[in-house]
Amino acid sequence: MNRMEQEHYSFGPWLIEVKDEKNLPSQYDDYKEDILSAELIIKVPINEDRKDVSPGIVLYKEVFVVKDRQVIIYAYTDKGIAIRSIDFEDIVYIIRGGELLFNYIAIGTACQEYRIDYYSVSQELTAKFIELVRKDMIERASKLAIGTVITSEYDGLKLFRYFNHKELISEDVEILAYQEEVKLTIAADNWQDRLVNSFKSEKLDEILFMTNGSEIIVISGDIDSERSASVDYSYRHCYIKVDDIQEITLMEDERYENSRLLNIDLGDNKLLFRVGIGFEVSLIKEHLNKI
Repeated sequence: MNRMEQEHYSFGPWLIEVKDEKNLPSQYDDYKEDILSAELIIKVPINEDRKDVSPGIVLYKEVFVVKDRQVIIYAYTDKGIAIRSIDFEDIVYIIRGGELLFNYIAIGTACQEYRIDYYSVSQELTAKFIELVRKDMIERASKLAIGTVITSEYDGLKLFRYFNHKELISEDVEILAYQEEVKLTIAADNWQDRLVNSFKSEKLDEILFMTNGSEIIVISGDIDSERSASVDYSYRHCYIKVDDIQEITLMEDERYENSRLLNIDLGDNKLLFRVGIGFEVSLIKEHLNKI
């Protein structure tokens, strides 16, 4: 069985760590020396079910690697292999999130974001990737003294326990702010729209804003209160390097009457988080004022 036949035989919709040449898709052979010398190599499958793929088609259109303090993405295109490099020092945030089977990683710089989609069975591999990137982020970031926190009030939350279960976190993390689950009220201009909207059910998931001194860590999720904290319906774990945060502001939310948008300004990029109308941001700002 040749490499292409073996690749088709073992194909599934999940990320795979490449550890040697036989696991590297043949379309990347021209770059195999550079790729195989990397610290971590992950190949990303096309978004197809195994039953729908036929022998001979390209099954992995991306390979991304961690090497020499860079994330390097090799992407298969009609014109050949396109290569994109993201220096670790340019990464200002990294996000892991998703719903049920479908998950993603987002790597953000001060001006753009790169996203990798994957199935949830690849969680251990993506945790390994995030750990490598975050280790460098933390080593380069300022280490701020942590002042007033509210950890003791909320460290029993399933959301917090789930975060500790899912991520490879070795450092102490303290809670700066908490947003409880809220039923959202869609903004409307007249009583007819308000009546219709009252039958719609939209909600804001729980959110925790935390810090380890070097990052602001934002986690949100819809965790079933009747099940184990390891069950996820939707979640988002975001790590933001404190040095790259220029400003935090609360803005009006035009979609909902009882929420606001928390804007984290990162230069030419930004992150937005929806929070409740009475969300308390003071401890987050107090922490960042120490930079």
